[in-house]
Amino acid sequence: MKMVTALTAVLIGILFVMGGCSQEPTKSQEKNQVTTQTDTQTNDQVKDDLAKYLSAEEQAMKPWAAINKMTEKLTKAKSAKVYGSILRKEFVPLVTGVVTQMEAIKPATKEVQAIHDAYKSSIKDYLSGLQSMADAVENNDAKLESASAVKLNAFAAAQAKFLEDTNSLARKVNIKAQ
Repeated sequence: MKMVTALTAVLIGILFVMGGCSQEPTKSQEKNQVTTQTDTQTNDQVKDDLAKYLSAEEQAMKPWAAINKMTEKLTKAKSAKVYGSILRKEFVPLVTGVVTQMEAIKPATKEVQAIHDAYKSSIKDYLSGLQSMADAVENNDAKLESASAVKLNAFAAAQAKFLEDTNSLARKVNIKAQ
């Protein structure tokens, strides 16, 4: 695959040099040149925006590391009431803070905005799942607990999609993502 990519780059380079050897550019060549310049500008804008976004997103998610400690507390909870209380008093405020920070991030390009909106939405769904799980556990509601678990489990898939989309865009604009 690397060989194909390298050969493609060489061929494009050769075509680019050969294209510059002609006399007067045709209207089609002028249009292609303008499109290429616009694409490069757009690519640069997306590249800059994605780099800024990844930095801001990393900062917004720093509190998330505390979840490991809280998860340990959950496993040691001696009753449903304590379990629900830990969810409500520790997990929910933490995730609410992350949502608030994520809402403050305003990407400048539609490509980054689309990724951000999807991820922010999944974090909000996760928060909703935590809140309803706390209610379910505190009220011994198996149906609500099951529905809450679906929301919470969906977040893992959303995180994977976020990483996939972010890495795909990063490769497209030639930057290193997380």
